[in-house]
Amino acid sequence: IRRARLDTDGKRIHITNPEDILRISGLILDSYEYVKNDDNFRRGSRVSSLEEVE
Repeated sequence: IRRARLDTDGKRIHITNPEDILRISGLILDSYEYVKNDDNFRRGSRVSSLEEVE
């Protein structure tokens, strides 16, 4: 979300400009890459590994 430069309140992503909606596709692709990696879901995996994607 930070990399896409979108505003958030911790629960929601705020779309303040119409062109911001185009950035959501990047978030979906980043999320997909994260969940494809089984190591992200193993016990003892680092919680901060999602931050590496950002």
